[in-house]
Amino acid sequence: MQTLTSILRYLSSYSPSYSSFITHLSKPHKARANMFFTLLILLLTLSTLTARATETDRTTETARSTETARAIETARASKTARANKTARANKTEQKSPVQQAALKMAPSWSLFDAEGNLVSSKDFAGKPLIIHFWATWCPYCKKLLPGLDRLFEKYQDQGLQMIAISLLEEEGAKPQELLTARGMSFKTLVDGDSVAMEKFFVRGTPTTFFINAKGQVVVATRLSDPNDPRLEQVVKSLMVN
Repeated sequence: MQTLTSILRYLSSYSPSYSSFITHLSKPHKARANMFFTLLILLLTLSTLTARATETDRTTETARSTETARAIETARASKTARANKTARANKTEQKSPVQQAALKMAPSWSLFDAEGNLVSSKDFAGKPLIIHFWATWCPYCKKLLPGLDRLFEKYQDQGLQMIAISLLEEEGAKPQELLTARGMSFKTLVDGDSVAMEKFFVRGTPTTFFINAKGQVVVATRLSDPNDPRLEQVVKSLMVN
């Protein structure tokens, strides 16, 4: 009310006609006139505030719309980037395992078999080779062995070589006898802990290395499913290199 009174006084000081008009009125009419102009000013003030609020709302809505549009554009760009990345990944997956792998030379090594014969990496030079690190107590190795043996027998006539290397065995274990008892056609070397861990950085069993005729590691895997089609895909890639 004090604000309205101040506005009314301000209006009176700049409106002589209004002051003259108010002066000649009786007290009841003067009060009514003041009330009328007070209400008029109040309406004008509310109208101004409403207009400002509407303008603020419009500005806020515009800002929100702009922000939403930017968010949508960013999401679309991100989605496009992910789609492109997925497409590149799918294209890579369609290539052969040899093309996917960052090929490194397999380390040289030498170990003894159960009969005391020395076997080394030189014995397999120039030939595609599967090296299978395993243990007699490993259930996953037992599961995988038949699948590897099938691949070895299938591609042996094409030059595929295979050797198993036993590691982390308990005292008294007889890896070769166990392989033979399980019907495997490939041999195993024994006491391969140092070769496995220091040369090939094996951290668990089963671990299988697929090495091409150039002596390069094409794939190293810990798959244990003997029917996984990727195993034969890798072997096929070894046969053409």
